Amino acid sequence: MQTKKKLPPGLVWRGETIHINTNVCNEDIRGTTGTDQVKKAQVFLEKKKVEVRERQEQIKEMKHSNLTVPPEMLGKTYGDAVKLYFQKTNHKDRVEEKAKIERMKWCLPLETPLNDIHESTIEPFIQAKISQGCKANTINDYKQFVGQILNLSMRKEDGGVPWRNRQHNLEREKTIHNVIPEMDVRIGYVFSWEEQDRFLAALPAHLRDASLYSLNTGARMSEIANLRWEWEIYFKDLDIKAFRIPAKFHKNKKPKLVVLNSIAREIIERNRGKHPERVFSFKGKPVRRFNSTAFQRIRKLPQVNLAHVKFHDFRTTFSTRLGGYEVSKDTISILMGHTIKGITADYAFRTHNVELLVEAVDKLVERKTFTFVQANENLDHTKITQPFEYVEATIN
Repeated sequence: MQTKKKLPPGLVWRGETIHINTNVCNEDIRGTTGTDQVKKAQVFLEKKKVEVRERQEQIKEMKHSNLTVPPEMLGKTYGDAVKLYFQKTNHKDRVEEKAKIERMKWCLPLETPLNDIHESTIEPFIQAKISQGCKANTINDYKQFVGQILNLSMRKEDGGVPWRNRQHNLEREKTIHNVIPEMDVRIGYVFSWEEQDRFLAALPAHLRDASLYSLNTGARMSEIANLRWEWEIYFKDLDIKAFRIPAKFHKNKKPKLVVLNSIAREIIERNRGKHPERVFSFKGKPVRRFNSTAFQRIRKLPQVNLAHVKFHDFRTTFSTRLGGYEVSKDTISILMGHTIKGITADYAFRTHNVELLVEAVDKLVERKTFTFVQANENLDHTKITQPFEYVEATIN
């Protein structure tokens, strides 16, 4: 294997091509030189440096003359905006955000000038996702993610000049639901006890524990993946343990109390000591997501025959079963972590309320048979006004 030549400062090897990676006058310069020849790359780099210095001088002169500086003269790119976004935000799912940026690179490269980004820039990506059969919510999530990055760049200024001109912003309110039929809306599925047992029996231990925990607590997948031992709390008067999920890790940005029935407590104790920080782990490492390839493969097995279910359906099953046990709507909402008008965030943490919440989830241990409302798969979803089509079914 031939050894690559050592490069001068500001140049780096990426594969077989030399790239620029430096900073001039507080402006980052990155991108390919388009060559593997060191001398040609040096010439290209020096040319870029001169361009930056000249532009900076022009900006200074315009400011000194009280003239308006066009945003495009700042030379900011989508890559700069992405870097700013990561600096200014602290989202828990950073890995997925980086993955989104990678997936969109073919139509939205990091080198794209900020003011060259508009609706049609990401339209090829949207159309590709539609052709792949992606859900409307998934595609909108990508579009809104880019919108968040661009919004930050419009607020970021260099000497009073915004990085990006507001007139070029994406129309965030213009979702793509009008492109995809409303039949795309999915209604949660409720497991019967037999279906639950059949599915859980086929899952590996770490997925089975996470799934059963969700079925008995109503926890979201992200809450389970992030669950930490330091969040465990003890109610001395009741002699019970629970978990307090901090606001930054909860969807509605308020602390959430997770109470445990005997099944959930067994799962917690079974996983105690496996990882120093996280409750749920696999082979000594935290699990980022539970709807993994294994989860999706197992649900399609002939002996399981539940290809349509999703991890979130455990949460749907939890709330529906509690309704079958005639638990009040407010109690179910608190257990689910929903915001209720007129009820403060600390309501659930009061001792007498904790006792009521524990009584509610303890009912799930009984495995009672009752009639519930199941979604009809043949339903015209465009005409739905309530969460479920009223078709009687029995959990057995």
